[in-house]
Amino acid sequence: MKKTIILLVVLVLAGCQTVLEDVAVPAAEVKAVVFYSANNFGGFANPLLLTKTKPVLNNSVSGDFEKIQNAAISLIGNGQEVDFININNDYVLNNQKFRFSAGIEYSLSIVTPENGTVTGKSIMPDSISEYELEVDSIDQDFEVIYNGRLSIPDNPNKDEYYRIEAFSRYDGSDEVMYVDGEYFSDENAANGSVNTRFTTRSWDDKNGKRPEAYVILSAITKDHYEYSMALENYDPENPFSEPTPLPNNVEGGLGIFTLSNSQIVRIK
Repeated sequence: MKKTIILLVVLVLAGCQTVLEDVAVPAAEVKAVVFYSANNFGGFANPLLLTKTKPVLNNSVSGDFEKIQNAAISLIGNGQEVDFININNDYVLNNQKFRFSAGIEYSLSIVTPENGTVTGKSIMPDSISEYELEVDSIDQDFEVIYNGRLSIPDNPNKDEYYRIEAFSRYDGSDEVMYVDGEYFSDENAANGSVNTRFTTRSWDDKNGKRPEAYVILSAITKDHYEYSMALENYDPENPFSEPTPLPNNVEGGLGIFTLSNSQIVRIK
């Protein structure tokens, strides 16, 4: 009886192994992924990132995505056409003086050697023409905490989306400052104004000298806002969180193409 049971187990295992070996796993399609978030500063300030998707089943031990080389990229809008050049594996506009104009739609075309053509469109938002900005600073050991309040007149005839960034400048070198409350919209506008609060941090050196601090105020597109909020809500460390698909506004591949109308304001 024991011999019969052992024989049956061996037959079952052998049969399972045969079935698994005979199943062909379809090759995953590799697509081009583009990320281009540009503002009106132009030039080399806004690199375009172009990579390949990575199949879940692969033999790579690296977490990096393969960058796409030798792509032909152009940007068309406002009667101009500008191409991109590859610098250190990132693509930048081949015209440092190029500037985006508010209210104009721009088209992005990317022709890759192996992963097809990717296209996208984005309209440059209007600039933030009026605003009230108040910033208080608190010294805490060698840290400086900036608490800001920003008010922008609300336009009831359109949806509006915004971003606040910050950076410090010390001895001619710039350093990005993290902003808590970076993205906001007119969803909760009240009494004709879009109001928000934000916090950012810098430092004092041993002599008590502060770096110069700046904020970048930007009007952004809806695509930019939704993409950024999806990233903020994404929690890869939580096994119980629901998958969050990232917004995609390009054709022929994956990714995002957005424009921001930005201005730099020094914190005093």
